[in-house]
Amino acid sequence: MTFYFRLLLILIGTQIFALTNAYVSTSNNDVNIIDTTTDIVTSMAPVGVSPANLAITPNKTKVFVANFAIPGFVNVIDTATNMNTPMSPIAMGALDNPLFIAVNSAGTRAYVLNFHFGPGLSNVATIDIATETVIGVPYTVGNQPQMIAVTPDGTKGYVPNFGGFDHTVSSIDFTTNVVTPVVFPGQRPFKLAITPDGSKVLVANSGGNTVGVIAVGTDTVITTIPLPFDMMMNPPIPEFVAITPDGLKAYVANNNTSTVSVIDVAANALLNPTPISLGMATSPVYILISPDGTTAYVANDNADTVSVIDTQTDTLTATIPVGSTPSQLAITPDGSKLYVANLGSPFVSVIDTTTLHVTNVPVSGNPTWIEITPGVSLLLKGEQVYNRFLTQTDIVNIISWRAPLNASGIVRYLVFRNQELTDFAGTVSASGPLEFLDHRRKKGQTYTYYVVGEDAAGNLSAASKITIKPL
Repeated sequence: MTFYFRLLLILIGTQIFALTNAYVSTSNNDVNIIDTTTDIVTSMAPVGVSPANLAITPNKTKVFVANFAIPGFVNVIDTATNMNTPMSPIAMGALDNPLFIAVNSAGTRAYVLNFHFGPGLSNVATIDIATETVIGVPYTVGNQPQMIAVTPDGTKGYVPNFGGFDHTVSSIDFTTNVVTPVVFPGQRPFKLAITPDGSKVLVANSGGNTVGVIAVGTDTVITTIPLPFDMMMNPPIPEFVAITPDGLKAYVANNNTSTVSVIDVAANALLNPTPISLGMATSPVYILISPDGTTAYVANDNADTVSVIDTQTDTLTATIPVGSTPSQLAITPDGSKLYVANLGSPFVSVIDTTTLHVTNVPVSGNPTWIEITPGVSLLLKGEQVYNRFLTQTDIVNIISWRAPLNASGIVRYLVFRNQELTDFAGTVSASGPLEFLDHRRKKGQTYTYYVVGEDAAGNLSAASKITIKPL
């Protein structure tokens, strides 16, 4: 009892590892910083013309901003001051249009996709994050590239090339500096996602109405998965793909048929030939999976709504009205709030993911992109077991997890049975097996647990949640 009381005192006096802020690029050529606790804009940082995309380093110290205009340059915002760093802006090529930025998991490199309409001109430039300088020679990619994604180990980058007769995904080997075109004949790759284990790339081929699957190890096409046309034989035109944190499922936004297809990633096949209908003329353009993997959120830019899909049952559970032309989504590390970039409205819609209540936060212009400072998000797994003895049965809830990539400094994990973090269940050392056993549970009862990381100074991360249902 003494230890339990002391622990509560520690919790009251500690701070979360870092404030969680939402960084919102706007048509006003600035970045608005929203405190996600209060949902108030606390400051604004001026950037270049037409900021199109943001990327935050894993250690949460810098925000990189791609400004889609000639001459091209990238702004860097210091998250401690929410002002441009002394080296900002970083110049790209004189004719470059920075469109998209990806940061490797080590936080050492930022890769800037520079868009050109003409063939043979688009490229990927490399920024050394520590010095904020461009290093090496840009990688030439295909025609009208749309984005770049980096493998979890940071060794490769993938770029879908949508324009003209290209029909390729550019695979960039950052170790050998070799660019390999992976060909999808007649498919027009638009967006892509890499599996959490880094073994596959799933490509939304909007021109071929398929999802292509690339083997990362060999940069070869494993298969292309046909997506269903609707009853009027309208093509789906997939525009986005998102993968669950456990890597088991992928969700595909079919823009033309207003549906979402679900793919079994291991089997490289549709889980169900009938996609999830989002309603008439919704036109989904973006999908975000919640940190715990239980929910898929879909931005519908024609209907001005966000659809909510239960990933356990793959059913539509809610449709939420938001601002005009929602184009992109971001979520807090604990999954409690969803932020919506409304391209046609001068505000960000904030959705409480429990109540689905919407709050509109005014910003200085129409939001073009949102990123939220990353937290220490844990992918928790849970199960219930029965230990039977001669005279009694011990019901045990078992929670396990892997150390996250951005868990530097965590010395132990604290486990609680309530969201307020007052019903303390136990402690797990960061150096030992990341598993917690909660004994003597009641038969037939559902339990929800919250796990937080703690550093040597007593600072806490945001909580990760899991619910264990009875056998």
